[in-house]
Amino acid sequence: MTATSAQESSWIAEDAGVLVRSTLFVTVFLLELLTLHPFPSLSNIALLEAWEAGDTLNQIVYISLLAAVLIVASRISSSTLYSLFGRTTIATWIWFAATVIWSNDPDLSVRRLGFVIVVMITAACVLLLPISLRHLSMLLATIAGITLILCYFGVALLPDRSIHQATDYIEPQLHGDWRGFFGHKNGAGAVMTIMIFTGLFVARTLSIPLGVSIATGAFVFLVFSHAKSPLLIFPVVMLVSLLCGFCRSAACKFVIAVTPFIIFNGIGVLGSYTGLLGDIVPYVLKDPSFTGRTDVWNFAIAHLTSHPLTGSGFFAFWRTDDVYLSNVHGIWANRASNSHNGMLDLTLTTGIVGLALVMMLLVVNPVRNFHNCLPLDANRELSTYLFKIAMFGLYLNCFESVAFDRGSVVWFFWIFAVFGLRLSARVPLAM
Repeated sequence: MTATSAQESSWIAEDAGVLVRSTLFVTVFLLELLTLHPFPSLSNIALLEAWEAGDTLNQIVYISLLAAVLIVASRISSSTLYSLFGRTTIATWIWFAATVIWSNDPDLSVRRLGFVIVVMITAACVLLLPISLRHLSMLLATIAGITLILCYFGVALLPDRSIHQATDYIEPQLHGDWRGFFGHKNGAGAVMTIMIFTGLFVARTLSIPLGVSIATGAFVFLVFSHAKSPLLIFPVVMLVSLLCGFCRSAACKFVIAVTPFIIFNGIGVLGSYTGLLGDIVPYVLKDPSFTGRTDVWNFAIAHLTSHPLTGSGFFAFWRTDDVYLSNVHGIWANRASNSHNGMLDLTLTTGIVGLALVMMLLVVNPVRNFHNCLPLDANRELSTYLFKIAMFGLYLNCFESVAFDRGSVVWFFWIFAVFGLRLSARVPLAM
C-alpha cells in the first residue's frame, strides 16, 4: 500500500468513526424525545390503565443502545467516562440500592432503579461522542431541528394527535394547548424551553441564523403550549445564568442559583399550610388542572415521619397497594402518581440520607463545576449552556417529580447537563 492510499484509508476510517458517533448521539436523544410511541392518542382510555405497564420492546431498545454507546465511549476514553460519575453518583446509587431492601415494593424499586441507572450511564456516554464543541453544536442543532419540524408538522397535519382535544379522556379542559408528539403539553413546554437554550448555544458556537431560528421556533411553540411552569422558570434561569456569569466567587454563584430553588419550594410549603398563596399557586404550578395538589403535598409530608431517614424504598410509595388502597376521607391524594415535587418524592422514598446525596449531586456539584470550569472558550461555552439546563431541571423539579424519573426527557437532559458540567471542569475541550 502506498503512502497516499494509506492516508486515504485513514481518512475513510476516521470519517466512518465520526459518522458512527454522530448517529449514536442523535439516535439516543431522538429516542428520549420521541420514545417508541410518538403522537399518542389521548382519547384512548387504555392510557388510564397503562401507568406502570411493562414494555419489553422499550427495555430491549434502551439496553441495546446503552451497550452501543458504552462500547464506543469506552474506546474513546474509558478513564474520562469513569471520572464523570464521581463518588457522589456512586454513593447515591449504592444508597438507592440499599433502600430496595426495605422497600414497600422491592420488585418495583428494582425495576425503576435499574432503568434509572441505564439512563444515567447513557447520558454520560453520549458526552464523549462529539469530537469538538462545534460538532456537538451541529448534532444538537440537528436534534432540535427534527424536534421542531415534527412538532409543527403534527400541529398542522395531525391536530388530534398534537393538540389537546376536548375528547381527551385525561384532562379534556386542556383542549387547544399544543403538545406536539409528546403525551402532554407540559412535557412539550419543558422540552421547548431546553430547545431555546439549545438555539442560543448554536447561535454562539455554530450559526447565528440557525440558532436564532431554533430558539424562535421553540419559544413560539412554548407559548402556544400554555405550559405555565416553563414559561415562569425560563426567564428566571436566564437571569440566574447571567448573574452567575458575573460572579467570581463560588459562594456568590451558589446563593444566586439556590435562591429560586428555595423560593419555589417555599411556594409549595406555604400553599399547603396557609391560604396566603391560594390565588398565586394555580398560576405558578405546571399543571393547573391538578386542583388537589396541596392535598397531595399534605398527604406526602404527613407520611415523611414513617421512615424519615431511610424512606419507603426507591420510588415505591405512590400507587403502591398500601397507599393507593388507603382510606383517605375528603381528598384523593392517595391516588396521585407522584408528589409533584421531586425532592419531596425523593425524601419519601429514599429518606433524608437519599435527599442529602441528591442535593450534593444535583445542586452543589453542578454549581461548583460551573465555577471550576476550565478557562478555555470551548469549556466556557459548554458550561454556560449546560448550567442553564441544570438550573431549569432543578427549578422545574420543585413543581414536578422530574429527578430520577426514568421516563422523563427533562431528566435525561438534566443529568446530561450535570455530567457535562463535571466534564467541562476537568477535561480540556476542542472548539
